[in-house]
Amino acid sequence: MLVSPQNAETVVRHPGSDTILFKNTDPQLAIEWGLVNARNTVVLDGKYVVSDRIDIPRDGVTLIVDQGAEFSAKPDTTFTSPSPGFRARNGTYHPFSVLIYNQKNNVRVLMFGTVATKGFPVMFDGRNERGDCGLEGGMLLGKGKATDMYWLVDSRKVQVPILTLKPGGGSTISMEGCEDCHLGMIANLAAEPGGMTEETVDLNSRCSSISIERLLGERAKEIIDCNETHVVVQELVAVGEPQKHPITGVLQFTGGANFYGAIGDSGKLQDVGFG
Repeated sequence: MLVSPQNAETVVRHPGSDTILFKNTDPQLAIEWGLVNARNTVVLDGKYVVSDRIDIPRDGVTLIVDQGAEFSAKPDTTFTSPSPGFRARNGTYHPFSVLIYNQKNNVRVLMFGTVATKGFPVMFDGRNERGDCGLEGGMLLGKGKATDMYWLVDSRKVQVPILTLKPGGGSTISMEGCEDCHLGMIANLAAEPGGMTEETVDLNSRCSSISIERLLGERAKEIIDCNETHVVVQELVAVGEPQKHPITGVLQFTGGANFYGAIGDSGKLQDVGFG
């Protein structure tokens, strides 16, 4: 299906046809209709003003957001928060916003457009009462302009070929409780030379069997925050002047050994070990 704006509405058509199959003043409903009725849905160039998040309705679908597509929210819009919300360190849960929300298996979301809404551009959410990975398979690709991080939670075997943010944004991706995920190139650069960024990759809640081909980040913050995760990183490129803490946690390089250590206030490695 092809989704595009037309006057005050968003319309859905088959490729090569002028026949309108569905239309609505709310782009969210038009996009979800396309995902329900076709395996592949492409959001074409144009401006889309949404009033709530876009939910992926079923397994095995692909959503492609074209480079010229731009999402914004209506004034005073509050998106429906996933349930449960974001868990704080004290155990309380707080609501949060996400533009494209996926709880289904083998879904591919390819974001080439601009996300100007508040909150996460895309979230894969496999949280469940069993406490395991409730979401399996699929792909997340982000090469558009987004200012907040992409989020994978309790998901396994998700492919992430490339993720970038609009320069000067937050962390590029946060992963929590994920397993057997392969990441390609993940980048996070400051808007100005020598500027600050958040982490390029933030790994939380004991992710396992995570592999990354290439990390590209500023030395201003942690490029990768491993926490309890063991991760294989093939190449790491740090941009800018050296800072105190470009890497923390446990890294496994392709040489085979686990690297333990941090960079202290003097700028030198301390408490280093291999095992």
